[in-house]
Amino acid sequence: MKVEMIPALKPRRGGKVKEGNVYTNPHGRNFYKVVMGIIPPEWSNRARYNNIVMLHVSSTGQIVGASVQPETYVCNHQDLVGTVKNMPALKIEWLKENERGH
Repeated sequence: MKVEMIPALKPRRGGKVKEGNVYTNPHGRNFYKVVMGIIPPEWSNRARYNNIVMLHVSSTGQIVGASVQPETYVCNHQDLVGTVKNMPALKIEWLKENERGH
């Protein structure tokens, strides 16, 4: 999968963290972070602290990693530089028993 980006950055901090937000940190590693989801706190004890699921994308559009980070950290320490225009929905097709390769 490749991510298409238009490089006109107007960074800002603060504001509500929501799915599709794109962040960067000028003092961090050389990639962007796309918010893929927000974990509700009732799902796990860990989600109370690390509840923002982020996909890491290089400046060339390659997926290079992922992380889970605290909402307060993302909001206050990452620069919001954009949003995803069309957030994808993933459709899972389950393998039949004979297709699993066991």
